[in-house]
Amino acid sequence: MRYILLILIVALIACESSKPPAPVTNREDYTKLIQTNTFTLVNNVSIDEFWCKKITDEPKAAIFYRKWVEHKSRQFDRTGDVMLLYEIDSLLHSASTIFSKQEQVNSLLMRSSNAIKLHHFKKAAIYAQNAYELTNEKFGPLMMIFDAYMELGYFYESGKILRDNKRMDSFDYLVRLSKYQDHIGDLDSAIVLMETALDLTKSRNDKKGLWARTNLGDLYGHAGRIGESYDQYLGVLQDRPEFSYALRGIAWITYAHDFKIIESEELFSSLKERSLLPDAYLLLAELADFQGNDLQQVQYLTSFLAEASKPVYGDMYNKYLIELWSEEPGTLEDALTLAQREVSRRSTPLTYTLLAWCHSQAGNHGLALDIVNANVLHKTYEPGIMAKVGMIYYAAGRKKEAKMYCYEGLEAAFELGPMTTRQLKSAIFANG
Repeated sequence: MRYILLILIVALIACESSKPPAPVTNREDYTKLIQTNTFTLVNNVSIDEFWCKKITDEPKAAIFYRKWVEHKSRQFDRTGDVMLLYEIDSLLHSASTIFSKQEQVNSLLMRSSNAIKLHHFKKAAIYAQNAYELTNEKFGPLMMIFDAYMELGYFYESGKILRDNKRMDSFDYLVRLSKYQDHIGDLDSAIVLMETALDLTKSRNDKKGLWARTNLGDLYGHAGRIGESYDQYLGVLQDRPEFSYALRGIAWITYAHDFKIIESEELFSSLKERSLLPDAYLLLAELADFQGNDLQQVQYLTSFLAEASKPVYGDMYNKYLIELWSEEPGTLEDALTLAQREVSRRSTPLTYTLLAWCHSQAGNHGLALDIVNANVLHKTYEPGIMAKVGMIYYAAGRKKEAKMYCYEGLEAAFELGPMTTRQLKSAIFANG
């Protein structure tokens, strides 16, 4: 009987994959834009020595600190070298005593932004609050407080900041209102707000313009508007070939929508070569899994785990470490410990879902359901979370609710990717 069921599941998957949607990507559009020789890195040693000498000669020249920080920030965007974020924070801290009051505010806001990148969310909130207290112009610090609060799960407080400080003519306000609307499940409004924010930028090619265009690409993808998503990413890549986030968006479309395996592998590999961050290993591992190449999948996952576990990354990759460790009996306890730590760091629907998932994997189904019911359901619309909730309910034998949540996740099949989609469909089919 189990053999027959397996055959039926395989047949279902084959049927699922036999009629892919019309492709939207075209290799000719982006091939010349991703040549590795376009990305010759600057000699950071010589530049660091230059600014270090400048500061040594004139230790109270705030402009030298600012210029050095700007250089390191650009290099992080270009290379993904996370050590640069720590170096930036150290420089800004060292310069705090010579900065003017307004420079101190700007410095604290940059430290807050960097802390979010490092997943130091409580520290980010503190920096932003300190900036708020230093200035009469409260709006900028409040927007950074909003960013930190959203990451910490303070959703009511985040919404109140937006309600109390409404500025529909502000780019910084609109992009955060867009994020909040997406959080509460109003994707259509989130898209309109991001489009409006883009219209307010001075240039579509400046930092804000590029950021808005790639985020529009994300939102269009979530809405199933894949062609428009591709156009946004491609436009950014044409204007700024070094903008790897746009390349990542195109790479995901080639894989999750067009099912162009060769092109996907080329693009995922290009991402790995562009950045020191380990994210591309996960993409390559999923692609190997999709192809049924177990050996290669293990190799990529091993590379990811070895890199993401390094102390320099701190808590940046805890979500993925929890998910991977929870799949193996030998590391399940490590996953549970890390999930508990994540909940203590920030109590969000995501962190509670990860904790519930670990308990479910350990056979603590009642506890897993209690965690989900108390801390996840009706508090998020994230398809990845709802997919995991569905699987938790299946493991607990609650098939009716499980099916409902799995279908909710499947509404965002493109966002989840082929492998998660396949797992959800298999679970639904296997459980009737």
